Amino acid sequence: MKTALRAGFGALLLFLAADMAIAASDDLSEPSPADHQAVQECLEASRGAETLKIAADCIGVVANPCLDVPDNQTTYGMASCLQREERIWDSLLNDWYGSARQYFSADLKRQFRDVQRAWIAWRDAKCGFEHAKYEGGTLGTVTGASCMLETTGARALELRSLVVEYESR
Repeated sequence: MKTALRAGFGALLLFLAADMAIAASDDLSEPSPADHQAVQECLEASRGAETLKIAADCIGVVANPCLDVPDNQTTYGMASCLQREERIWDSLLNDWYGSARQYFSADLKRQFRDVQRAWIAWRDAKCGFEHAKYEGGTLGTVTGASCMLETTGARALELRSLVVEYESR
């Protein structure tokens, strides 16, 4: 009886440990306030930049150090690092999209919305292909997540540039 109880208790402990490990690893893809701050500081440093290329150096400011951590050298770890920063850029993209809209007439707002919807479809298709071209291989998860980060970050910077342009008028 004690053996069965110990085995049951041991299985419960293993289950709880696995559950806690999954919960802890889920946090890897959630950006922290420090992550948001790192991107903001990079953008502030490039504020006077005349080209998107200089600001584009900010893409990867969170993901790259995360990818350098030995424990993150798994498919899940790498994808989570990339998704973590992509969420920051997606939030900035949405903020700058909303800010840009305030400068447009009703007609331009509709056109801008249509452009953004087309861009979303294009990004999803492009990054879906990056994932699919590995035909089920685990590298597809990483390349798909990398594509989402780079493409979302680039679009966010385009919208930032648009907002800066209208603010300076």
